[in-house]
Amino acid sequence: MDRRFFLQRACRLGVAATLGGLISRCTPLRYLRGEISGGTLVVASSDLELQTFIMVEHPYQEAPIYLSRDKSSGEITAVLMLCTHRQCILTAVGEQLDCLCHGSEFSKDGRVLNGPALEPLKRLETRIRQDHKIEIKL
Repeated sequence: MDRRFFLQRACRLGVAATLGGLISRCTPLRYLRGEISGGTLVVASSDLELQTFIMVEHPYQEAPIYLSRDKSSGEITAVLMLCTHRQCILTAVGEQLDCLCHGSEFSKDGRVLNGPALEPLKRLETRIRQDHKIEIKL
């Protein structure tokens, strides 16, 4: 990695972290603890009604789960917030997931936007139950 590339990436990450801090002050970041039921993680779907995404803690995972709902389609997406490059825990900056360790950037559905990561994030299967709760399978 040359010096110019490193400085550009460091500046972008600094700006992203600053903006993320400002944004998170305006819209509080919600961390929920999911409950385990029948081998799946369960959260109330009402938790996603007021916000575009929430963070769900899983008692057996080292990284939280980023759970989001597309406002136009209603589709629910869940990704494990663990960078596929060197397994660092990601940070949510707006609707983007950033790795502050090495600079990888991911979309909210787990696609790689910027490397060094080459693989997308681990997507988790979701479904809405009849009781309006969201099941997340690991």
